[in-house]
Amino acid sequence: MAYILFIDDNRDVQKLLSIAIKRKKQHDLTPASNGEEGIALAINRKFDLILLDIMMPDMDGYEVARRLRAEPRTQHLPIIMFTSRAQTADAEAGLEAGANAYLSKLASVDDVLKTIDDVIAESRSKQPAPTETPAAPPTPQPAAPAPESVATAPLPPPGRSLCILGCRGGVGATMLAVNIAAAFTRRSRQVCLIDLWHVSGHAAPMMRLPSKPSWGDLNSDLNPNAIGSALIKHPSGMRVLAAPAQPQSVGLSGEAFNSITKILPTFFNEVIFNASPSLDAATCMALTYSERILLVLAPEVTTVPAAAAMLGFINSLNVPSHRVRVVLNHPTQNSSAPLPAIERELNHPIDAILPYDVSQPRALAQGIPLAFTPTTSAVPPYLSGLAMLLHKI
Repeated sequence: MAYILFIDDNRDVQKLLSIAIKRKKQHDLTPASNGEEGIALAINRKFDLILLDIMMPDMDGYEVARRLRAEPRTQHLPIIMFTSRAQTADAEAGLEAGANAYLSKLASVDDVLKTIDDVIAESRSKQPAPTETPAAPPTPQPAAPAPESVATAPLPPPGRSLCILGCRGGVGATMLAVNIAAAFTRRSRQVCLIDLWHVSGHAAPMMRLPSKPSWGDLNSDLNPNAIGSALIKHPSGMRVLAAPAQPQSVGLSGEAFNSITKILPTFFNEVIFNASPSLDAATCMALTYSERILLVLAPEVTTVPAAAAMLGFINSLNVPSHRVRVVLNHPTQNSSAPLPAIERELNHPIDAILPYDVSQPRALAQGIPLAFTPTTSAVPPYLSGLAMLLHKI
């Protein structure tokens, strides 16, 4: 039996799920009606898992997850976002906030139970040792052959660096960086993905990798062995220099960036930066260092002006325009801004479009990038768009 804390302001949903789960399996659900109550219970009582709603008054589920991850007594407690919001952007935001999985409230009780069991089993398998040595990366299922569109898409010559930058958070830039790294890895490239975010780690959690070691563990002795020991190895062979799990007041230092970019190209023919829209020193250095910059925006009225401002900033760094590609990603099914209007405001053509894909939330919840998942029939729309983007890099 598992002891589960269910944080949701809807008492009816809590009662119905509790009854349904107890009929199927003897799990014990403790309700909490808001974020503050839930955090207090999680700290003071022992639970195996938290079910967490997103839309709550006073404190939403994202903030609850971030606070639980920042608290030493709950930082390893598995969290499942359990919500009526089932868009890809919501799933991505939940995982970035620290959730282990994402479930729609429309899911069947059997699916809920299976996800609960899977998440608890995975959490127990990687509990930290008493000395708090970082847990070893979980071993995902062996990757199947790449979907045909990604497997056959023309790739840029090896030995080039890419910088993926979102005009703000939540537009799918990290998801794109992870999938490009996965696509290159599938094609036998030696890939290192560097997550420059200093607010919290993004790339490593998307692949169910630990966020430690990270670039935050690098010291002043920046030799090849020190940098190599900070890299996390994904079962596919990809290496990841993760961002710290806890927010940092400053990003990767300029000295560290220079050492990393001198050493890593010796061992990898693809270095991919997941840049931070906060435009800290390391991101600015990545923008001027990289052969290609992919600026990611969503077709939303609020993100287009931010993308236009970001293009202006990149231009102010004297980055040649031919290095920049603008990518329109659809993190949700809704599109509030038409393509011609977007291009007019940007004064720049859209170089690639990544369509909304219903496969993305499941891929995020499983911790396996879509570019690593098997495709037995039609190629997922996102991968078709990714293949066209790879052709243009």
